[in-house]
Amino acid sequence: MSWKSSNTKVATVSETGKVTAKGPGTCKITATANDGSKKKATCTITVTEDEVSVSGLNYKLDHKAKTATVTGAAKTSVTSIRIPEAVKANKKNYKVTGIADKAFKGLKKLASVTIGKAVTAIGKNAFSSCANLKKIVIKTKLLKASTVGANAFKGVYSRVTVTCPKGMLKTYKALLLKKGLTKKAVFKE
Repeated sequence: MSWKSSNTKVATVSETGKVTAKGPGTCKITATANDGSKKKATCTITVTEDEVSVSGLNYKLDHKAKTATVTGAAKTSVTSIRIPEAVKANKKNYKVTGIADKAFKGLKKLASVTIGKAVTAIGKNAFSSCANLKKIVIKTKLLKASTVGANAFKGVYSRVTVTCPKGMLKTYKALLLKKGLTKKAVFKE
């Protein structure tokens, strides 16, 4: 399989088909079979200045503050999500500080989530109705009752295991039980 971008200033594509956003605009990514059949498939990619997709997650960028908010997963069939401390887009680094309202709501196959160290806010219903979400690892120590939205974790697996940063177990247990986790949830450091 060979890959080609119609405009490398908008997006590039690697030999393995990984697409990387480079700047705002629209381009076509074409995959061509190398088996002699000359079969091709093309998709149109639109990159906006404020929204990008990196490593399977969609982000809204704040260029002034150099921060990013996760707005969802690129695929609804995702089983594991790792929200990084920072993301690189358009040749710039952005600290990932938030998870948007309803970002991952209803992802039926989602089983594990790792929330990065820089996250300060989780939106309303961010993980609600993710019934198979059985493992949550929280690396940030920056969450507060006022920055975690209502029902952020409502409808996840009732016996979900939540791993909290050292020294945050009691605080996060009280906080997350108010944000949708059941009393059957298992908390640990």
